[in-house]
Amino acid sequence: MDLQPRKIYEDFRRKKVDKSKTVDLLVALIENIEDDEIRKDSLEILNKIDITKSRVFKFLENILISDSNEDLRYSAAKVIKSRFLKKAVVPFLWVLQNESSYNCLITIVTSLEEISDTRILSMLIEEIKRIDIPNFKESINALFKENFIENYSHKELAEIIINYITIKYLKTKFTKIKFQVENGLITVLDLSEIDKQIIYWRDRRVIQEYSDVIGIQNLHNLKKIQFFPLGWTFNNEFTFQNSISLIKALEQLNNNIAKEVLIFQINKITNEKYNLPRIKQIENLSISRLCDILRNYLTIAFLAKKHSQVEYEIEDGEVINMSFENVKLITLPEFLNHFSSLRSLILKNCNLLNLPETIGTLKHLEILNLERNNLKALPKSISYLSSIKYLNLNNNQLNNLPYSIGQLSKLEYLNLESNDLTELPKSIGYLTSLKSLLIGKNKLKKLPLSIGSLKGLQELDLHSNMINTLPESIGLLYSLAHLNLDNNAIESLPNSINSITSLKTLRLEDNHIRNLPESLDLLKSLETLRLGWNKLITLPTSIGSLLSLKYLRITNNKLCNFPDSICGLPNLEWFEASENQIVKLPEQIGNLKTLKVLKMSDNKIKILPDSICFLNSLVRFDFNENNIEHLPESVGSLSSLEEIWLNGNQLKHLPTSIGDLLKLKKLKLNYNKLTHLPKSLEKIPFLEEISINWKKIENISDFPQFINMI
Repeated sequence: MDLQPRKIYEDFRRKKVDKSKTVDLLVALIENIEDDEIRKDSLEILNKIDITKSRVFKFLENILISDSNEDLRYSAAKVIKSRFLKKAVVPFLWVLQNESSYNCLITIVTSLEEISDTRILSMLIEEIKRIDIPNFKESINALFKENFIENYSHKELAEIIINYITIKYLKTKFTKIKFQVENGLITVLDLSEIDKQIIYWRDRRVIQEYSDVIGIQNLHNLKKIQFFPLGWTFNNEFTFQNSISLIKALEQLNNNIAKEVLIFQINKITNEKYNLPRIKQIENLSISRLCDILRNYLTIAFLAKKHSQVEYEIEDGEVINMSFENVKLITLPEFLNHFSSLRSLILKNCNLLNLPETIGTLKHLEILNLERNNLKALPKSISYLSSIKYLNLNNNQLNNLPYSIGQLSKLEYLNLESNDLTELPKSIGYLTSLKSLLIGKNKLKKLPLSIGSLKGLQELDLHSNMINTLPESIGLLYSLAHLNLDNNAIESLPNSINSITSLKTLRLEDNHIRNLPESLDLLKSLETLRLGWNKLITLPTSIGSLLSLKYLRITNNKLCNFPDSICGLPNLEWFEASENQIVKLPEQIGNLKTLKVLKMSDNKIKILPDSICFLNSLVRFDFNENNIEHLPESVGSLSSLEEIWLNGNQLKHLPTSIGDLLKLKKLKLNYNKLTHLPKSLEKIPFLEEISINWKKIENISDFPQFINMI
């Protein structure tokens, strides 16, 4: 059994484990595990179960009174309040006099309000008598003097104690705080002179505890609040977090006093990017909205002070786009979730090692770019990015993806290139909005069958992996236009690949493919086919039916010839078959009227068919390293030709018609048997280069313009 609190609770909900066993397991975790987070989770889950056993109460009572971790004591107090309130009088009264945790004390006091017991009333009065803060004590003494306090209810007495505890903790932290008390309740709270307080390193632990600032929400009788000085807020992360905690308290207060404070602070913002006049009728905005505006301002100002390179865009008082590039962040601040309206977050090359779970709170985020970092894993909370459309994780160190990634139902672009992924989760098939999936340069050996569920996928890039077979389900990608499988270990293609009639680009270079499916002709939309560096011996006749094909590269295979049907490709512009064992070209090659580049270097061709001279669109003619002895006499009819590459052949002479190639710029003739060049070459107006061993040319004097090439 997996002894994780949430898994135990899930098993309980599914009735795999009964209540008694569930409680025993959770108690065992709390007693025996050293990880306080797991212990805390276990307590939180205990609170979800209807528990009444006395031994569980005793166990919780022991944690409340003696555990060293105040978060655990607080969690135990909440469970006791929720499940064992009638039994809680004695431990709660003890804790009231001995506890140091603010949250725990407030929980105890609010619990005592609900218990009808005369002991509690007298104990609360005794606690009030012990109040020792001068101006607070004066207010209390007045209540006792007039005997008003004797008529107070449990709730009213508890309210005084809550006010006292809150101001006591705040005053311990902020010695310059000012406040006013009426009838034992705080009515005025002034934090505006905190910046005059000197905070020493010894105060750090107190300053970084924020629950008491959030506790200002418990001061329900406040009539006036003055915010922390803005300059003080940006001193360091602790002062910043205290200001953010105060905003949270104001949001919970949710009254006119809170609203006045927020509007006053917002009106003090001088940052031009905020363009406050555009925020119309600010006084009519909700407190929640005002809190968002102030929280956004404080957070971006704090970040900008710490990292001057940050770029951001504001809309209606909230940050919507933010970019860090080449900034050594290492970790992403937890408080990033303050930007609740963020749509685009760019974090390129920031040395990030991990992402906080709070990343999942960015519900409006559409673009997240994390390329060139050091991420090894993604938090499960990434699945909560319900608006995300673009996710770039290129060039990290990811070795797996969370199964929950399949919940990103709006994701259209996912870049996982240059990571350490060995497999993809089945849930990848749930990304039904995905249009581009880039997973090149990983360590994948296979694809999940669920890949075929990506009906809207238009681009799939899997180059430079270790894939040796493709699932038949790949044929279900009916919208796929671009498929890159270069540099893998694929030996054959599934027949289903011919069902992808939308395919425009198919890249299969540097694999181990020996043959192609005969039904290749079904790929009616295919424009680019790259098959170089494989083990092909023949091409199927059906290749001639790829009527949309413009680019064909089959370099470095084991081909000896081409099927005649290849000459029926009406739109072919680039035909490259270098480094094969081709002996001759098809007689009808001249039918390729749209061909611009013909590259056949490093083959065994001796004779060129006369029809080659019908290639009127040909711009580059590359037949280096063959056995060609002569060119067709009508070679001059290649009116668009700009480059001829014939190095390393057996040429003894050139036809005079070569001088009719008026667009020719380069003529490469090294390592042939030429001793004479036709004088007609002089007529070519744009000829820039004749590459040849001029020392062997007997009529060199006919070409003075190229003499410097000797």
